[in-house]
Amino acid sequence: MCGIAGIVSFGAPINANLLLKMTELISYRGPDGEGFLLCENDRKLSSLYTEEEKEEWRNKEISFGLGHRRLAILDLSQAGLQPMGTPDGQLWIVHNGEIYNYIEIRSELEKKGYRFSTHTDTEIILYAYREWGTGCLSRFNGMWAFAILDLGKSILFCSRDRAGIKPFYYFVNGKVFAFSSEIKQLLLLPWVKTEVNPGVLYDYLLYGLQEHSEQTFFENVNSLPGGHFIQIPLEGTSIDPEKKIYWDPELEQREMGNDEEYAGKLLDLLKDSIRLRLRSDVRVGSCLSGGLDSSGIVCLLNSERQESGSSNNQLTFSSCFEDPRWDERKYIFDVIKKTGVEARYVFPSAEELTGILDRLTYHQDGPFGSTSIFAQWKVFESARENGVTVMLDGQGADELLAGYYPYLPSFWWGLLREGKWLSLLSELIWITRRNPVQVKETLIEAAKAFVYQRMKKNSAGNDQISWAKLDFLQTGAEKSPYKKHLNKRGLLRKQKGGGELNWKLYESFRFTSLPALLRYEDRNSMAFSVEARLPFLDYRIVEFLLGLPPEQKIQRGMTKAVYRRAMKSILPASVLSRTDKMGFVTPEEIWIKDALRGIMDEAFEFIPEDHQYISRKGALELFHSVLRGEKGFSFLPWRLFNSIIWLNNLSAKGMSLKPL
Repeated sequence: MCGIAGIVSFGAPINANLLLKMTELISYRGPDGEGFLLCENDRKLSSLYTEEEKEEWRNKEISFGLGHRRLAILDLSQAGLQPMGTPDGQLWIVHNGEIYNYIEIRSELEKKGYRFSTHTDTEIILYAYREWGTGCLSRFNGMWAFAILDLGKSILFCSRDRAGIKPFYYFVNGKVFAFSSEIKQLLLLPWVKTEVNPGVLYDYLLYGLQEHSEQTFFENVNSLPGGHFIQIPLEGTSIDPEKKIYWDPELEQREMGNDEEYAGKLLDLLKDSIRLRLRSDVRVGSCLSGGLDSSGIVCLLNSERQESGSSNNQLTFSSCFEDPRWDERKYIFDVIKKTGVEARYVFPSAEELTGILDRLTYHQDGPFGSTSIFAQWKVFESARENGVTVMLDGQGADELLAGYYPYLPSFWWGLLREGKWLSLLSELIWITRRNPVQVKETLIEAAKAFVYQRMKKNSAGNDQISWAKLDFLQTGAEKSPYKKHLNKRGLLRKQKGGGELNWKLYESFRFTSLPALLRYEDRNSMAFSVEARLPFLDYRIVEFLLGLPPEQKIQRGMTKAVYRRAMKSILPASVLSRTDKMGFVTPEEIWIKDALRGIMDEAFEFIPEDHQYISRKGALELFHSVLRGEKGFSFLPWRLFNSIIWLNNLSAKGMSLKPL
């Protein structure tokens, strides 16, 4: 995993220093090497890999350039430095991510006569592209964001992995195309303004949504969606990128057989996914929250190590709290007892969060949804301190296996629409027996969501939101990406097909839930030069799970039914039977009313009266009503507070544009 950058100019030449700074800014993403490919106006290419070469070019003019920061995972030698080119100089690449099945693809290419000079997956991408063109993407199993300079076709070919695990941001204005791994890199460019996108900020503050569209928090910075590629012709007088989708999972149900056959298939896929994701020339560890997903990965990884005869004991990393309401060590200990892994623990505190909040916001490239991000931050920090460069994590399982209780109404509604009355009655009885309190809360939230959906489609209710400025509410509602999504949701729903639950899961996978979690995972891990690998997001598992009958995901009031069956002899019984959902959480409600109260109150007090987005009086009233217990807990006070921190840091261009 690494960091990438690039610029193409069809207008006046640009200073090479811009690209050098874009790449240097994210040195934490790749501390093991740096490289550049620069093109002068006469189309002469120069590749640079040393500080001396870089300094010679710092003030030269270029028309095109690629930059790369390397985190060495495969083939730790200097042969893995990027930009990497073919011997004939016709293809060049900068790549962030991993192609896990690179060994199998290499073998296939060798049979076709190709020869390789490194043991990296990046070289495999180059020759796979040469052999199959854009069709190479369908052969890759992995996570990636890369750009290939194809001099023979005179194009720049850029791609992002199917699920959008690795980031790819870009700016285009007709004369300049620039791309990067993080938004802050693009904010260094003179053409990119730090103008806040009111529609995206509106969606974040009102609905808690992030990364749910191609738009970002910045008006002229876009995100290439997962499963897409973009081609930029290098000849002509202006830049007109061509964006295409190459993968989108199907939702039509595929009948296989009985419950055990479904579970067996999933287990085989998970085992193979983990096997591939253990390919590394550096140490691999695992996140362990004590939940179903991370615990399953730890147990399967442990079995894989034993079968392969590995002598290295698995290291796991967990976030814990002394308050038992937020602590999951009783489940973590059961996993450790079963596997014998070597465990490491972190204990996040509100006091420490206060001290690093600016730094955390800087790395996230924007405000984030809750303080739970800090718990994940501490886990990756501990991994780096313990010499672990690759971490496996369970991200994505909830969105594919209906792991959250709010998915239940979609499941029930699907049974109702299909006329499965007895199944619906049975499920309601089962869930009521298992968790009657949760049923009540789920039904209440479903009713609220139904009303809220109607409000989201128009501006109804905006005048009741006292914490926001009215002009912002009006502009934000007009430009809201989520409202636009809702307006075309019916058509997209019809095109995708599938049942109610599978559609809801697909929507979470593509728009409303997973993309934001992937951003958190990428920024938190890369801040400490750690590569996060996500076995549940192997495209084979995604396709399999999104095409399963809904009853394989929710059965007898239990979520993740097929996964529980698959893991019944692998997970500890205490973990297998869990019905609560935590993950790397924090006691946010307690923190807000105690250790974070002072800093949050101060932030709200000092909101200027002419603030463009947030009303000082309304924000204070909301916050104090939560403190007094007059309003139930929600993440809104945190979103308002974190937005203020982020907006204040924009007073200097691009969140001060230096590591904090």
